[in-house]
Amino acid sequence: MGKNKTTNLFLLAALLVLVMPLGAQRGRKPVLLTLRNGESVEGVIVRSKKGVISFKTWLGTRIVPERTVVARRDPQKLREAYRGELQKVDKEKVIGHVKLARWCLARGFTSGLAAELDAILRREPNNTFAWGLIKKMAPTYRFAKKNKQPKDKPRWARKEVDLLYAAAKNQSFMGAAMIRAQLDSLPDDIQLGEAVKFSDRGTEPQRWIAAYMLGESNKVRRVKPLYRRALGDPSWQVRACAVASLKKHEDGTTIGPFERALFYGKYASTRTYAAEALGLLGDKRAVKPLIAALKSTGSGGSPRNHVRISRQIAYVKDFDVEIAQAAVIADPIVDTVEDGIVLDVAVVSVGIQRRRISASLHQLTGAGSGFSAKEWSAWWRANKDTYPGRK
Repeated sequence: MGKNKTTNLFLLAALLVLVMPLGAQRGRKPVLLTLRNGESVEGVIVRSKKGVISFKTWLGTRIVPERTVVARRDPQKLREAYRGELQKVDKEKVIGHVKLARWCLARGFTSGLAAELDAILRREPNNTFAWGLIKKMAPTYRFAKKNKQPKDKPRWARKEVDLLYAAAKNQSFMGAAMIRAQLDSLPDDIQLGEAVKFSDRGTEPQRWIAAYMLGESNKVRRVKPLYRRALGDPSWQVRACAVASLKKHEDGTTIGPFERALFYGKYASTRTYAAEALGLLGDKRAVKPLIAALKSTGSGGSPRNHVRISRQIAYVKDFDVEIAQAAVIADPIVDTVEDGIVLDVAVVSVGIQRRRISASLHQLTGAGSGFSAKEWSAWWRANKDTYPGRK
């Protein structure tokens, strides 16, 4: 087995541990249930009581009526077959993970299905295959604790939001997607406060969910948190989701804050994320400012700072002598000597920022003029009449 395949299997094993049912991690033996409707599902039986099985799977907990179970099998052979399938596809591409996910789905191999869905969502957070499947499965599985509030009372929905966000804290992207799909069925006005809170203070999966839920609201309160995520979140999946949420309510003004951040952002990361957001936003008015920003990353336009390294020494320079009432008063005159250096520093390594700007230009124009500001400037002179400009 080659080094890449070994690494992929190691990463898969780590992911399976992350999404593994708690019972399986504690030593309970997984089992493959076959149901009366022909469906199979892999997991761990946590409890069997009064004709109902509480079945914890890699997709969440599922309640299964015992009368619907027609067979129980050891999933070991299925697991070995899955390892064989792993060797047949290109796992560096989304299509390979989609193929494996379909294979797992057809056989009820939930551990493999969870791993493949997570791999798909990490690469393409809005993948239609993954989301279509997750929305279909979301009502059947549950990661959150049981909501003990009466379902016919308003407080049930508020408690449900709390429980779902709590369950998302340490989830994989697949688990977070299942929870996000479950939140979709709850009233938006109840969710707004929690979404604002978790967009700033949540873990990566919680911020990802919150960025999406903020896009479901039409309240002005959603705007600042979404710009903060788009321009400052360390996770590109969260940033992309925040831009998508802003785009849902696009009225022609969404581009403004991103354009300002592109030129005046305090940090290089902010300017880079602004360029990324302009590409994701898809507003062709951004082409002109992006080319201008690319030109500014060259000589003469780089951000500059001064670094000062110095040393000060105080000494008595002289005495101010006064005679008063037959007494001599000598006041010392203190001065300082300073030596050191002052460095005028310009940002030279702007490769990441330049690549991100060029990638966004390619997204917006379909042209491939590389990373050169000179080439993009020439392209703009030839094509600017077909693109709207910012006044």
